[in-house]
Amino acid sequence: MECSIGWIKTRGGFLLFKSREINDRTPILFNFIKKSKDYISFEDKNVSGSWFGVNKKGIGIASAIASYRGSSKDSKCTNIDFKINKSILNKAKSVEEATQEYLKIANKDNLCNSYDIIIGDKKHANIIEILPNKTNITTYYDSVFRTTHLLNMKEYKKHRKQLDRSKAKLRKVIELTKKVKTPDDVVSILNFHHKNGLKDVRRQHYGSDVGSVSAEWKNNEVVLYHVLNK
Repeated sequence: MECSIGWIKTRGGFLLFKSREINDRTPILFNFIKKSKDYISFEDKNVSGSWFGVNKKGIGIASAIASYRGSSKDSKCTNIDFKINKSILNKAKSVEEATQEYLKIANKDNLCNSYDIIIGDKKHANIIEILPNKTNITTYYDSVFRTTHLLNMKEYKKHRKQLDRSKAKLRKVIELTKKVKTPDDVVSILNFHHKNGLKDVRRQHYGSDVGSVSAEWKNNEVVLYHVLNK
C-alpha cells in the first residue's frame, strides 16, 4: 500500500485529503461515504471503522499504513486505525483529545502494522507515527503530508523496494500542493501521472488506487470532492 495523506491550513479552515491504494494481493474493496449528524466518514464494507473523516467539531482524521514492518507475526495481531478513527469522529472535540485517544490504544506490541495518522483542525495538525510500543507526535501549523513512510522516527524505517518510490512521491505531493486553493485542486494532484513512474501520485504499478478524497472544512461546513472504487 502506498497511500498519500495530507493536511493544509487555509484561511478560516483546513483541507484534508487521502488517496487509498492497495496492492495486487488485496481483495477488492468496497468504499462508501457515510453521513450522520455528527460526522462525514469514508469506510469500507469489508472493514469495520473509517479510513477518513471530518466531524461536526471540525476535527479531521486520515490514516495510512507506514513502511516499517517490525510488527507482530501473531495471527491475533491488531489493526488499530479504522476503529479508532471512527471512535474519534464520534466524540472528539479537539486535536489533543483525539491524539490522546490514539495513544491509549497504540502502545501495544502486537500491532499488525505501523501507521501514519493525521489529526487536524483549523489551527494545527498532529502527525502520530506508530510502531509496536513506540509513538512519535509532531505538531504542524501550515501543512503536513505523508506517503506511507516514517519521517520523524527515521531510525526505524525499513529499507524496502518501495521506499524510494514513496520518497519521490512525497516530494511531488509537496511540490504540487504549493498551488492548491480548493479541494478540487487536491483531487487533481492525487490523480497526477508523470512519465517517470517514481513521481506518480496516483499509483499505476504493483497495485491499484481505489479512492481519492479531499475535504475542506470552513465555517462549520464541509465541502467534499471524492472518487471511489476506481
